[in-house]
Amino acid sequence: MNRENKEKSNIVRISDGLGNQLFQYAFGYGLYRKTGRELIIDPMYSGKLRHYQLDSFQIDFAKRFVGEKADSILGLGPRNSAPLRLVYRDHKAKYRKYEIIKETNPMKCDDNIYQNNPAYYIGFWQSYKYFDEYYDDIKRQIQLKDSLSLRGRRYLDKMQTNVWGGGKAFPGK
Repeated sequence: MNRENKEKSNIVRISDGLGNQLFQYAFGYGLYRKTGRELIIDPMYSGKLRHYQLDSFQIDFAKRFVGEKADSILGLGPRNSAPLRLVYRDHKAKYRKYEIIKETNPMKCDDNIYQNNPAYYIGFWQSYKYFDEYYDDIKRQIQLKDSLSLRGRRYLDKMQTNVWGGGKAFPGK
């Protein structure tokens, strides 16, 4: 592996709802630990229904492939600016010579996806096998930066009473 490739980071696209974002980040963290190559995330959203939420957590890797300012400018176009934002990302990845790896078997671990060269990973990566051995590290990162608001605490209390039958969802909280 040449030095330039070793210094380049892997990129993982982050998209959809919070559950998918957590799987994608955990996959990326596992990728970092297995390859030794830094991780860059790429939050990609279109529309107003879903948005990037990992910035509420204490994640170790928050550097973005496309900065917030550039993404905001790219999003000022037509109502659905996703095509322009996707084309920009594709061109940037190709210009920087990243191989694009797309998940082909959802919910199944594919050990063949790990590359010697830096790559841009697109998928949901919903198999615990990608990151299970790093569970404690990931659990440490998936802690809220700020404490719950009063409204959030009331909602959590209500869930603990109604959903978990009075048991604690988060013991010690």
